[in-house]
Amino acid sequence: MLEIDARRFAQGSHDAPDTRDALERAERAEAAERRERMRRLDAEATAAELAHMLAVEVEARRQAEKTAADLAAMVARESRRASDEGEARRGAEDVASSMAQLVAHEHARAQQAQSWIT
Repeated sequence: MLEIDARRFAQGSHDAPDTRDALERAERAEAAERRERMRRLDAEATAAELAHMLAVEVEARRQAEKTAADLAAMVARESRRASDEGEARRGAEDVASSMAQLVAHEHARAQQAQSWIT
């Protein structure tokens, strides 16, 4: 059996270029598969990086929206407070004006009463 196999290999020397071509094709196919695997791994890593970047961006936008909402609420509170203070000021001014009118009226009455006395 070993002789037959040895003879087959010896005769196969005519087929050696075909064998080399087959080996080269197999090596090229393996190299192509390795490149494809690496390309796929790179694509997966890129996809994972993009997903992470997207998640960070979504969180940043959520934080920005929350900050904007907090600022809007603070502005609304301050506006209400200023409005309330303005109303209170106007009320105080109205009371002061009424008091001044009352004092002026009472002063006029006092002067009129005094003029009747003298």
